[in-house]
Amino acid sequence: MNKTHVSGYIKTDKKYYRFFLRYRDASNNTKHISFSVNLKIKGNKRLANQILSYSKRNLVCCEKDEDIEKEKERIKKEMIQKFMCKDSEKTAHYPDIKEEKAQNNLYDHIQISPKMLFSDYLSYWLENIAIDDIGQGAYATYKINIENRINPYFKYLNITLKDLTAMDIQIFYIKTAKGYSIQGKDYPPIKPATIKKNHSNIRKSLQFASDMKIIKENPSLLCKLPKIEHTEFRVYNEIEMEKLFEIARGSTIEFAILAASFYGLRRSEIVGLKWSAIDFNRKIISIQHTVTEYTLDNRIVRQEKDKTKSQSSLRILPLVPPFEELLNHLKEEQDKNRILCGEQYNEKDSDYILVDPLGNRRKPSYVSETFKSLLRKNGMPVIRLHDLRHSCATLLYKNGVDLKQIQKWLGHSDISTTMNIYTHFDYDIKLNSARTMLKALSWKQNCVQK
Repeated sequence: MNKTHVSGYIKTDKKYYRFFLRYRDASNNTKHISFSVNLKIKGNKRLANQILSYSKRNLVCCEKDEDIEKEKERIKKEMIQKFMCKDSEKTAHYPDIKEEKAQNNLYDHIQISPKMLFSDYLSYWLENIAIDDIGQGAYATYKINIENRINPYFKYLNITLKDLTAMDIQIFYIKTAKGYSIQGKDYPPIKPATIKKNHSNIRKSLQFASDMKIIKENPSLLCKLPKIEHTEFRVYNEIEMEKLFEIARGSTIEFAILAASFYGLRRSEIVGLKWSAIDFNRKIISIQHTVTEYTLDNRIVRQEKDKTKSQSSLRILPLVPPFEELLNHLKEEQDKNRILCGEQYNEKDSDYILVDPLGNRRKPSYVSETFKSLLRKNGMPVIRLHDLRHSCATLLYKNGVDLKQIQKWLGHSDISTTMNIYTHFDYDIKLNSARTMLKALSWKQNCVQK
C-alpha cells in the first residue's frame, strides 16, 4: 500500500449521488474506486462535496485488486459513519457501525470556527480543502503565496475570520504594492499580477467559508485590484528565426527550438512529447502529454501528466518533412546511445523524444537555460523559449492565417485568449478595416475635390 495524490468527482445515479476516486499506483497504473452511501441528490450538494473531499484525503491507495475492494468497503463504511449515521435506513446494511453524532455541519467535521485567526484558517483551507481541488503545481504556487506573503501579514495583525473586513484586505493589497516591514523584516513591493494571485487565494478561501456558512459573506469580493499593465514581449522576425535555426543545428535543444518556433508548442508540451505520439504513417503529431516543473518546500518537483493545459491544448498537428527528418535522426541517435551505454541506458524514459545520451528525459529548466545560453553565445537578442511560441503566432498572422486557425494551432481554449496575448493583432485588424472603408468610400478623392 502507498499514499499518493487521489483525485475524484461526483455523479448522480437516479435519485442518489455516487462518488468516484482515482489514483496511480507504484507502477503508474490508474486505479479506480466508486461507491454510494445512498445520499439523496435533493438538498445535499454541500454534504456530497464534504464526503468527496474527506474520502479523497483518507483513502489508502492499494496495489492489489483484492486490497482495493477491501479499501472500497472500508471508505464506504467510514463515510456512512461520519456523515450518514443518523439515517437508520442507510446504516441498516452495516450493523457494525456504532452510532455517532451526525456530522452535517462543517464546523464539527473540520473543527474550524469564525473565531479562529484568518491566517490559521487560510493554512487549514490550503492543506485540507484546496489541495483536493487543484493540481500539484497550483498547490505549490498557493503555498508560496500564502506562507511567504499573506499569512505573515494577517498573523501579525491578529485578525480573526469573522472580524476580517474588505478594508483589511484592501489595505494589504495597497501595502504589498508599495512594500512594508513587519517586526524588522522587509517585504519588498510585488507586481500587480502577483497581487492578483494573492487575491485569488484569499477570495477562494473566503468563498468556501461563506458557502459553508462559517461567515456571512465574502469580504474580498468588494476589493479592487491594481491594474495589470501587460508588457510587450519580444518576438523574432523571419530573418532572426532563420539565424536561430542555423545556430541551433546540432545542439542538444535543436528539437525543442524547432518545436517551439514552427508548431508553437509550450515548454511542457515539448519536454513531454513522446515517440508514441508520432504517427509516421499518418504523418501526424498528437499533443497529449506534458512535463511541468515547480518548486515545493524548497525542492524542485517535476510532474508528468497525460493531459495538457486545457482541453483545447489536446490537438493533432501535421508532421512536416523537415521535422520528420529531424525526428528520424534523433531516433537513430537514441538507438546508437542505447547500444553504447548498455545497462546504463535509462529505459524508463525511452519513450520521450527529448533525452540526454544516457536516455534521461531532459529537464524543463535545462531547455530554458540552454536556450538563453545559446542566444548569448551567438549574439542574438535574448528572449524566453516561450517567446518562440509568440513568434510563431506573429509569423502566421503576418502571412495571412486568420485568428481562428492560430487559436487552434496554438491550442488556446478561447479566441479571446489569442486576442488578449497578441494585442497587435487587434490593431492590425482595425487598420485593415480602415483601409477597406477608405477604399469603399473614396474619402481621399472627395477630400481632394473639396
